[in-house]
Amino acid sequence: MTPLHFLLLSVTLILSSCQDLKSGGVLSVQNETLDASEIIAKVNANLTNTLIHGDVMPNLKRNADPCTAVGCKWPKTGSYVYVPVEITSDFTAQERDVIINALVSFHLSTCIRFVWRTTHVDYLRFFSGTGCWSYVGRQRNLQPISLQRNGCVYQNTVQHEVMHALGFHHEQVRSDRDSYVNILTQNIQPGMESNFKKVQTNNLGTPYDFNSVMHYPNYAFSKNGLPTITAKSNPKMVLGGAARMSSNDIARINRLYLCYDTLDAFHVIAKANSNITNTLIHGDIMPNLKRNADPCTALGCKWPKTGSYVYVPIAFTIDFTAEERDTIIKALLSFHQSTCIRFVWKSTEPDFLVFYSGNGCWSYLGRQQKLQPISLQKNGCVYMNTVQHEVLHALGLHHEQVRSDRDAYVTVNTQNIQTGMESNFMKVQTNNLGTPYDFNSVMHYPNNAFSKNGQPTITAKSNPDMVLGRATDMSSNDIARVNRLYQCCE
Repeated sequence: MTPLHFLLLSVTLILSSCQDLKSGGVLSVQNETLDASEIIAKVNANLTNTLIHGDVMPNLKRNADPCTAVGCKWPKTGSYVYVPVEITSDFTAQERDVIINALVSFHLSTCIRFVWRTTHVDYLRFFSGTGCWSYVGRQRNLQPISLQRNGCVYQNTVQHEVMHALGFHHEQVRSDRDSYVNILTQNIQPGMESNFKKVQTNNLGTPYDFNSVMHYPNYAFSKNGLPTITAKSNPKMVLGGAARMSSNDIARINRLYLCYDTLDAFHVIAKANSNITNTLIHGDIMPNLKRNADPCTALGCKWPKTGSYVYVPIAFTIDFTAEERDTIIKALLSFHQSTCIRFVWKSTEPDFLVFYSGNGCWSYLGRQQKLQPISLQKNGCVYMNTVQHEVLHALGLHHEQVRSDRDAYVTVNTQNIQTGMESNFMKVQTNNLGTPYDFNSVMHYPNNAFSKNGQPTITAKSNPDMVLGRATDMSSNDIARVNRLYQCCE
C-alpha cells in the first residue's frame, strides 16, 4: 500500500486547515444544532427504501447486523486497516472537504486509514443519493454510502455512516440497552417499531454510551412529540446530541480492529516519564513554587479572552520532525473545532506556550506567564491524545480521578499503589463546572495506573470491571469543561 494514498487525504486536510485559519472561521458546513441521528431522520423521512434502524441498507445475501459474519471487517495490513474510497463528482469542493475531514478524523485516533481507490476490488463510494444511509460492515466490491446533498453532508453524519460501514450499529439497539434506556413504544410512529429492535451486538467491553455519535435522540420516530427513548438513570437526560465521535466510539473501532498500537494518553505519559527525576505532581504536572495552581483558582490561571475567543500564543522548537509537528498542530486544531480556544503563532506576546522535546511528557497547570514550556519527548509523547492531555493541563484542567467528587464514582485501591506514588491520587478542590464525572475523559487514569502488583489502583464503583482511562481523543465532557471554564458560549 503506497504511502502516497494516505498523504493525499492528509494533505487535503492540511490545506483545509490553512483555509480555516486564513478565513478566521472553521471550514465546515456542520449543522451546529442537529446531531447526526436528527439530520438522518429528517432527510430519510420520505424514503421508500426498506432501511433497517433508519439508515442501514439491508444486505439480503447475509445478516451482517451484528457484524459477526465472515468478512464483515475490513482487512488489516501491518498496523493499519486500509479502506479504499471514492467520492463522486456530485459534491461541491466544500462538501468534499467536509467528507475528507470526517474521514481524516479516523486517522487521528484509530488505525483506520482511508486511501483513494485505484485498482482495489472492495471500496466505499460516497455519492449524493436519496437520503443518508450505509451498509453495516464490508460488503465486497463497490459499496455505496449515500450522503444526500443539502441534507447529509455534515461531519458527524459522515462519521455516523462510516461507522456503519466499519461494522457498527446504533447505540440504542445494542444487546444490553435495556439496562440503560427505556423504549417508550406507545410514542413510536406506526411502522417504525422495528427501528428500536435490539441486535446481538459485540460491545467490545465498552460501556453504554449516551454520548455516542451512533445514539438516537430522545424523540426519534416520535408520533406525538413525546420521547421514544429515555435514560433509566435520568429520564430528562438529553440523548443523541453528539457533534462528533465520542471516546467510546473511537475505543470500539480500536478494539474491533485490534489497533493496539494506539495507546491511551496515560500509558504514553507513564512510559515516557518512568525515569524522570523531577518532582512531578500527579505524574505529568510541573509544580509552580510561586503559587498553588492545583485547582487553577489562582489569579491569572486562565488565558485571557478577547472578544469571542481565547487566543493562546505558541511556538515550537526545532526538535520535531515535520510529521511530529503536524501531529501537534492537528491536536491543537481539534480545540478550534469545538471550543473558543484559538492557538496562534507567537509574535510579540509576553505569555506563550513552547512545545519542545524535553525529558518526558509534562505541562504546568494553567497560564504561568512568560515562556511556558510543554514537554513532548520525541519517540514517546507525540501522539494526538497526549498533546491534548498536556494542553488541557496548560488551559487549567486537572486529571479526572483527582476531582473533588471522585469518591462518589471511583474507588482508589491504595494497597495496590507503588510506594511513593500515593500522592498521584490525592484529591484536588477542583471546579467541576457542573459537568458529570467522566470515565471517558482523556484526563482519566487507567485502572492499573502506578500499580505495584498488576492489580487495579482505580475501579468504578458502579462497575468494578469497567475499563478506565483508554481515551484516544477528548471526550464531550472535556470539551464542555473548556467551554465552560472559558465561557465560550457567552
